Order: sequence, then C-alpha cells, then structure tokens
Amino acid sequence: MNELNNPENVTKNKSVARWLFLITALAVVMVVLGGVVRLTESGLSMVDWHIVTGIVPPMSEQGWQDEFAKYQQTPEYQKINQGMALSEFKFIYYMEYAHRMLGRVIGLLYLLPFFYFWRKGVIRRTHLWRFASIGILLVFQGLFGWYMVKSGLIDMPRVSHYRLTGHLLLAFSFIALCLWTGLEWLGRDSVIRAHPVRSTTRRFALATLVALVVQITLGGLVAGLRAGLVSNTFPKMSQVWIPDFVWSMQPWFINFIENPFMVHFVHRWNGFFVFFLAGIMMFYFRREQRTFALDVTLQAFMLLLGVQIILGIFTVLWQVPVLLASLHQAVALISFMALLVVLFQARISAMVAGMSDLAESSQKQQPFEADAV
Repeated sequence: MNELNNPENVTKNKSVARWLFLITALAVVMVVLGGVVRLTESGLSMVDWHIVTGIVPPMSEQGWQDEFAKYQQTPEYQKINQGMALSEFKFIYYMEYAHRMLGRVIGLLYLLPFFYFWRKGVIRRTHLWRFASIGILLVFQGLFGWYMVKSGLIDMPRVSHYRLTGHLLLAFSFIALCLWTGLEWLGRDSVIRAHPVRSTTRRFALATLVALVVQITLGGLVAGLRAGLVSNTFPKMSQVWIPDFVWSMQPWFINFIENPFMVHFVHRWNGFFVFFLAGIMMFYFRREQRTFALDVTLQAFMLLLGVQIILGIFTVLWQVPVLLASLHQAVALISFMALLVVLFQARISAMVAGMSDLAESSQKQQPFEADAV
C-alpha cells in the first residue's frame, strides 16, 4: 500500500500539521503582541538578554530597583521618561517580558515535538531540511530581535527602523514557512480533491503576494519611523495630494526608506494597488473550477483587504491609537496567511493537473506497448 494512503500515516501527518498550525497561531500572537509592545513604548524596558536567567522576572523590591536602575541609564529614560515611577516601569517591563516569554514558549513547542516526531520516524531524513529551516529561522528571529533592541540602547531612544522592519519580515517568513509546511502535511491525503488552476491565475496570485509583502515592508518602515503620525488627514496629506516635502531628502531615492512623509505616502496608496491586483486575481479565479475551500479563502482574503484599508484610514485619522494600530497589523498578517493558503491550493491544483496529464499519457501508450509485444 502507498505510504500516504495508509490511515495510520495520515493520522500522523495530521498530527504534524496540527503541531505546525499551533506554532503558527502562537507566532501570530507574538507578532501582534510585539506591535503592542512597540506602540506602548515598552520594547526598551529590559536592557539585558539572558536566555535562562531571563525567565524569572524580579521577585523582590530590591530586584525591581536594580532593574529600574539599569533602565535609568538608557537614552529612553534620560530623554523621554525621566521621572517615571517604578509602577510605570513595571508595566512596560511586563509587556516586554510577556513578549520574550512567548518567544521561549514557541521555541519549546517547536523543539520538543520535533524530537518526538523525529524519534518516532514520522519526520524522516528527507523532511529534515524543512524542519531544521524552521528551527534556524526561529533562533535567528530571536537573535535579530535583540540586535534590534540594542540599537535603541545606545544614543537614540528608538530602535533602528531598518532592524525593526527586518525583525517583522523574519516573523512573517517564519509564519509562512510553518503554515506552508503544515498545509503540505495536511494536504498529503487530499491532493486528489483539488481542481486544476491556469498558470495565468497562479501568476496573478503570486504578483499579489509580492505586492502585499512590499506593503508589509513599508508598514515596518512606517512603524519604525513613526510615520503614521505625520498626517492625520485622508485622502490628502497636509491639504494636498502630493506634499512637496516627500522629496525633501537627497539623493532622491533615500526618501523611500528614510523620509517618514514619503514612506507614509507610498504605504497609503500602495494598499489600494494591492487591492487592485487582488481584484484582477479574483477575476481570473472566477473562471476556474474552484473547490469550496478555495472559494471561501478567496472571499475571506478580499474581505480582509477591505477591512485592512478601512482600519488603515481610521488609524491615520485618529493618530495611531494602540487598539486600531494593533488591529491593522493583525489583519495584515491574517491577510498574508489567507493569500498563502490560496497560493498553496493553486499549487496543489497544478500538481493534480500534472498527475492527470501523466495518467492520460500512460493510458495512450499502453495499447501501443501491447501491440509491440
């Protein structure tokens, strides 16, 4: 019997998928919590990074005083929060502590089941590179997070917007790899239920993903530069469509990564470009024979994009409130995941088409081979 059709193996495959989906869900919470940490300006409260000893927060009044004394030596305290009470420091400390602890939990939930499935023979040597990549990406994400925090502990009380954007993109990459791998393990016993999708449709889906990743990158730059606060009007900025100061830096191209006005402007309108591309993608998908799951995912993706644009507009109009800005980031992440599911189903359909063509070719060759014999 084919290994993938064995009911016992299907159960094991689904167990691996559920494990990966759990990690994906926790990583989503991690990203959203990281956004809240940034918006509440809590990210620079823990000035040390210890993998083991950092698990336990201060347990005594003297311990809190020691941690507070370390924070008082940072640029953030000296230039922004001077005179902060210990109770206020505890709030921002616990916010960052929760963020780091969740990262440790994700690390354990990756490592322990991985070794279990490996020892049981569910994850074989041919699968090892993919799961090792997930682990390496997780470790690198943690290290890069500390590299980002360090940039705000030296001179300026703000992390580098380049490092923040890199940290965000690494998180999205980790989520994408976990989600895609989970879908592969879940889909091993359901490939035959997919329908072929034309290559043109798949290309538009991929183009939409590229545009969405560009938008997410711009969002990271907006967050790092605090560019969401440069204008609280929509659709115009400062009562004009294209403010002159979007080109205020030289050379001209530096405006797209350093000028908060230009980054805000491009991020604002690129969202509509993503929606436009997604509309073309939907048009092509309408001509396909879609499964119910694909149809639901497509509709959910378009709905999420619409909600995302509305959230973005009101985040600007209301000057980046924590709740709206956090929802804006969360919906962006869920939209990204929904589009990945669409692309996965389109890829599966291509595999089905290839399998069908191969089967037809084999059937046509059989009579000829029989005559030859």
